[in-house]
Amino acid sequence: MNWYLVSVVSLFMLIFVVGCGTSESSVQPPIPSTPISKPAPIVTNQVDSVSSQDAQNDSLEGEEIFSGLGGCGACHTIEGLTTGGVGPELTYIGTDATSRKAGLSASEYIEESIRSPEAFVPEGVERAMPGLMTSGITAHLTDGQVEALVKFLVSKK
Repeated sequence: MNWYLVSVVSLFMLIFVVGCGTSESSVQPPIPSTPISKPAPIVTNQVDSVSSQDAQNDSLEGEEIFSGLGGCGACHTIEGLTTGGVGPELTYIGTDATSRKAGLSASEYIEESIRSPEAFVPEGVERAMPGLMTSGITAHLTDGQVEALVKFLVSKK
């Protein structure tokens, strides 16, 4: 029975990934006939500091990736955000991740789970099944998108 469930879920994921495609539009914008010059950057001696507003913006970007482009919300639940029922619940993953894999911090564990989900499947976690999530599902995410997604998930405590 377990092989049947894994097969059905894998088929569902394949259909989801193929059906959703990528975030890139197939319609290309027109190319202007004359080159567009970019204004020169303004350089100042001021040192930028990370404010709580910047951290909040990173979190919002990660939330948008989770529930949209990343496709995470199709399988994973975060209370009040998504109700995916296939993968493990992630409402408190920022706390849970601190003890999931020895030797890894919460952010390291979450990043590994996004980039190489086959590397480690935690035991005793509901709906954590080997082979269910593959790196192909998140391969389209840029490094910056993965970083924003990790920051967002670490904040879920």
